[in-house]
Amino acid sequence: VTGQTELFPEAETLSIAVAIAGNGEAWFDDVELFVVGDEPEAVNYVANGDMEDVAADRPGGWYLVVSEGDQGECSIETENPHGGLRCLHLVGNAESCGAGSVQIPIAPGQQYELTGFVRSTTGSGRLAIAYFKDGEFVGATRGTASSSEAWEMQALTPEFEAFPEATHFTAVVMGTGEFEAWFDDLQIVAVE
Repeated sequence: VTGQTELFPEAETLSIAVAIAGNGEAWFDDVELFVVGDEPEAVNYVANGDMEDVAADRPGGWYLVVSEGDQGECSIETENPHGGLRCLHLVGNAESCGAGSVQIPIAPGQQYELTGFVRSTTGSGRLAIAYFKDGEFVGATRGTASSSEAWEMQALTPEFEAFPEATHFTAVVMGTGEFEAWFDDLQIVAVE
């Protein structure tokens, strides 16, 4: 697990933890925390955008949202990820179904870009950006729907001017209608 201290600029200390999700037993050994390399050129503000951290059967830090009365599931998939060992698998039949990342504070005047990879076998998948004020949803910007079985890169720029009250935003992966889609290697970086 790689720490992402840039997501928590107000933090003064850093600690490590071990955990287990669901029923079962776990053993931990030789846990260590260390500094690696220099500061990266571009900071990825999406925690677990590579989907490698797992919480039970879904990507750690990603939260499923399904419109009322509809169906949707979010899980980890190890078959045919874009990069690494895992990708996010989203399947459902819904007017709107998505999984969102941890909320990112909006730095006044800063511009960002969301990129990620999408593929689908049924229906379509897309990237989106959701906006929040004090934890309450205020709106979203949706990217172009993709219905390709091959991995396709998508890019989306936040529209902060359309939601001036927003204080935070998130990366969102989503599907509509009857769909099955996979997502991987999401990142939000600051741009000039």
